[in-house]
Amino acid sequence: MSRRARACDFGYKLEHFWLVEPGLTPERFGDLLATRSINGLIIGRPPPRLHTMDLRWSRFSTVTLGLTLGNPRLHSVTKQSPPVSGPD
Repeated sequence: MSRRARACDFGYKLEHFWLVEPGLTPERFGDLLATRSINGLIIGRPPPRLHTMDLRWSRFSTVTLGLTLGNPRLHSVTKQSPPVSGPD
C-alpha cells in the first residue's frame, strides 16, 4: 500500500513541495501552506546546503524523517540502529 493511500485511510492527503522552486521564499511557502489549510508537515531530506528553514513553525505540527535540519530542532523519526554493547 502506498503512503498516499495509507494517509487517505486516516483522512489525510500527502502533497510534495520542492523547497528550491524558483521564487518560493520561506514567507511565500508558509502562506501557501496556510492558504491550503495545511497544518502538518513531514520533512524529508532537504536540498544540499539547506540546514535551516525560516518558517513560522508555531503554525504547524512537524516531524522530520531523519536528522534533516539543524535549525529549528524538530521531532524526528529515524532508522533504529543495532544496540551498542557496553563494558560488562
